[in-house]
Amino acid sequence: MTKKQITHDNEQFLLDIKVNNCSSYLHTYSFDLFNKHYNYIVECSCEFYPTMGEFKVKTITNISGKENRGYASIVMQHVLKKANELGVDKITGFISPFDIGTKELKYQVYGFYKKHGAAIKGNEFEIVLKHNEL
Repeated sequence: MTKKQITHDNEQFLLDIKVNNCSSYLHTYSFDLFNKHYNYIVECSCEFYPTMGEFKVKTITNISGKENRGYASIVMQHVLKKANELGVDKITGFISPFDIGTKELKYQVYGFYKKHGAAIKGNEFEIVLKHNEL
């Protein structure tokens, strides 16, 4: 488990990174962002398959943070960093139809993933890591 103090827009946050399950075929990670009062802001769960070199984002959810403040981006930057440390070449994930229920939401969600280097095809995204840039 790793806990990191983060300052973003003059606010203090705690990022809690945990390896929840570790076996030879699957490691599960959680990246949870809390405000200074320890209220949940963003939660993210990922799966890493060491034998296949696959890293998948299962969920990334803004629990109680204000929208468009960069909170999910804080978490995504640490997801990218962890995947890079593991030597993964790409990160994949599925975008839930629930998350893109309206045209406005679709542009917002797709914009978030594209901002982090994702290519989007249908409801799936893929981020190819450039190990020397992280």
